[in-house]
Amino acid sequence: MSRVEVDPEICIGMGMCEGISAAFRVGDNGTVDIGDTTDVDPLVLRRAVAACPTGALRMADDL
Repeated sequence: MSRVEVDPEICIGMGMCEGISAAFRVGDNGTVDIGDTTDVDPLVLRRAVAACPTGALRMADDL
């Protein structure tokens, strides 16, 4: 299972990740909320992480 983490201090809620996978949603607080990623293709998750303009997303598996 791949897991994604967000740094809310640098997330600007641009929604690039949200456009790539339904596992991401920009919340009312203006930052991304990450839902269940269990069944999401890891390549799709990596694409969403790479699309983040501020680098606020990272793959927890890479830590």
